[in-house]
Formats: sequence, C-alpha cells, structure tokens
Amino acid sequence: MNLDSSVLVERRKLGKTGLEVSVLGLGLAQISRAASTKGYVSDSATVLNSALDLGINFLDTAACYGDTEQLIGQAVSHRRDEYILATKAGHVVDDTDNLPWTRKTIEESINRSLRLLRTEYVDLLQLHSCSVETLQSGEVIEAVQKIQQTGKARFIGYSGDNEAARWAACSGVFQTLQTSYNVVDQHFKIKNTDGYHYQTTSRKQRLVGYPRAIPLRRRIFPPDTDHEVIWTISTFTKRQST
Repeated sequence: MNLDSSVLVERRKLGKTGLEVSVLGLGLAQISRAASTKGYVSDSATVLNSALDLGINFLDTAACYGDTEQLIGQAVSHRRDEYILATKAGHVVDDTDNLPWTRKTIEESINRSLRLLRTEYVDLLQLHSCSVETLQSGEVIEAVQKIQQTGKARFIGYSGDNEAARWAACSGVFQTLQTSYNVVDQHFKIKNTDGYHYQTTSRKQRLVGYPRAIPLRRRIFPPDTDHEVIWTISTFTKRQST
C-alpha cells in the first residue's frame, strides 16, 4: 500500500523511553493461536503488514505467545525500521529444565526471541507478570538490566498487575509499565494517597496505572496513558505507559 502512514495514526512518547509510538498498537497474543489452530499463517502476515501500512508502529509480543515471535520474524522483519518491537521474558517456554524467573532463563529467552524475530535487538523487553517477591529479590531486574547494557534491548519494562505493578511503578527501575485495565468493571474505583487508582473486582484489587489488553479483566497505567494496544482476533484492547 502506498500510504503516508505518518499521518494516519497519532503518535506519542511511550513512558520514559522517548520512543514515538502510535496511540494504537498491535497486541499479538492471539495471532499465534489463530495461525496454529486454523492455519491462518498468511492472514497473520496480512494483519501485521496492514497494521504497519496504516501507521501502527508498536508490536507487542512475548516469548510465551506460542509461535508469535516466529510469525513476526517471517512476516515483517524486512520492515524492521518501521516499528517499535516489544517482547516479554521470564517464563520457561521450551523443553529445558530451566526454572522461571532466573537469570539463565531470561538470558536464554531474549536470545531465542531475537533469533525468531530476526532482529539484533528489541526496543522494549518486559518482565512478564512475576510476583512482587520476585521483583524484590533483584535477580530478574539485574538480568534485564544486563541485557539492556549489551544492546539486545533498548529499554526495559514490567508487565503485570496488582502489588507487583505498583512496586514496579514506584521502583524507578523501569522505563515502562504495562498493567491490566478493566474497561467494563469499574464500579469500585478509589484513589489512594499515593496517587494510584485501585479497582476492586470480585477477586482482588487491581492497580490501574498503565493499560494492557486482556479479555474483560485485564489492561495498562496512571491517568495519562500513552497508547492502547489492540489485540488481533479480539475486540478487546490493551494500553501502555508509565
């Protein structure tokens, strides 16, 4: 498509990164499932390329999103200078005897992600929903900071909810925070003295600080949201900021 994508979607700075991202981003958790269960590999490539053609320049994936990273590498790695690429690490995603949330697992995860994505770096590497205790132990933070220092990730962030998201936002360690936001269930929202908004659901309290896309219950950010990530093969969305 011969479109001037720069004028199609508004762009804003993402968190503390200084990166200019489209206010709409593409969340890719679902695209792998559709491709693997229904054989929509070519459709996945069409979605990715069409999004870039229309000015969406933020792609959000994770090591544990099936073969999504591989699909991205196959479909749009030749257009790498046209998008901001975010992935996540921390879970064990192969058949090794690794444990989650260790330095070894995170280092192996980013190396695997780079190979599948067919790129030398990601713009944003996020810890993927580990507990506040895991964050406080320091090992995972040291791991992503080391990866950032090597140039394999330009910026680091946290993706998660509740107290862990609150801790991450207040730690000063991360350049972005991605957390759940429930656009449907906002009946019990209160503003705490620390300036964060909490939202009580039937299960637990959620920190609403920096939005992300999860069916009905999850999304990202404080009141000033930088952008919103739309899930493919889904009508729900996801937001991101710090």
